[in-house]
Amino acid sequence: MKTSNIYFGRRNGIPVFLMLVLFSITVLLITSCSKEDDIPPPSAYIESEPDPTGACVFLNVIPELNGGEALDFECEGPEYTFFGEKDGSITVEYVDNPSQGGINTSDKVAQVTQAPGVEPWAGFFFDLSAKVDLSVYQGVKIKVYSPAVGEMVNVKLEDSEDGSISSEVSVPTTVANEWEELCFPFSSGDTEKFDRLVLFFDFQGPKDEETIHFFDDIILGDGCEIIVVPADEPSVGALDPIIPESEVISIFSDSYTNVAGTEFNPDWGQATIVTEVDIAGNNTLKYENLNYQGTMFESAIDVSGMSFLHVDYWTANSTEFNGFLISSDAAETAHAFEITTEQWVSVDIPLSEFSSVVDLMEVIQMKFDGDGTIYLDNIYFFK
Repeated sequence: MKTSNIYFGRRNGIPVFLMLVLFSITVLLITSCSKEDDIPPPSAYIESEPDPTGACVFLNVIPELNGGEALDFECEGPEYTFFGEKDGSITVEYVDNPSQGGINTSDKVAQVTQAPGVEPWAGFFFDLSAKVDLSVYQGVKIKVYSPAVGEMVNVKLEDSEDGSISSEVSVPTTVANEWEELCFPFSSGDTEKFDRLVLFFDFQGPKDEETIHFFDDIILGDGCEIIVVPADEPSVGALDPIIPESEVISIFSDSYTNVAGTEFNPDWGQATIVTEVDIAGNNTLKYENLNYQGTMFESAIDVSGMSFLHVDYWTANSTEFNGFLISSDAAETAHAFEITTEQWVSVDIPLSEFSSVVDLMEVIQMKFDGDGTIYLDNIYFFK
């Protein structure tokens, strides 16, 4: 019997089954490579496209005004510091534009909410990343949306390390519930001095109700119209009286000894805000948001031996102002003051104007009524 080796076949000396094995391996490699080529590299899965909704992650930044672009609050804004909150609070938040169109098509704007009880001079500030360059453009422009016409918006630039280095400008609003651009003119001589921006809305206005203002697009520009704004308080005090004290019954004056125990702000349900302020060294009564205001004496005063009632007053915005004497029997009568704005006015009222109605031996109260803000000094009776 012959023994023989069995082969599936040969080709060029290579067994057929080895060829089949090599062919199978080649097919597998080609298929594997083909599949790998269809798979994107890992970096292709990193999302580089923006959010399809157009939203952005809001960032707190320290802004700069010198770059020529407006601070628009779409995706970033500064951190704020508030002052003058007293019995109320101030908040700034970024909200949808309340009136998109016209001069302001922004999606987002800044909303300022002032609660009742904040100081008339309450406001807020934010720091800047660089000193403001006022050499080319001297105007700070801000788009403002205010609830009323004639409210004062005050912009103050100051040095963040020394607040005494500052400059401020007030501009009134001219429309209500509508966007307008207010321009606050500063001086080229103040360039490179200030790196803090301070804002006051309804500056020195009444703060007995909640108010909401909006602002947007803060930018340096030019073309500011310089608006002459009436002074809101006297820069000098009333003149010192010269009548000897022996001939005077003084109610309120630094020059005399005043009647003791007088209540200058009794609770009569009035809207008037009463404070005592220093005007160039003179203690002065301030009646803000006047509707009426009483003064009560600890006990009845006999002024029947006097001839006149003297009053010094100053106002920038009052249109009506009256003074009353009231006796213990509740009888009262008024004197109408003539309004002259932005200067101290001294009036000597003959007591004969009151004596036909009021018992001058039993004067228990005084009262003033009118409107606006009134400053008062040197209230006294004299011979």
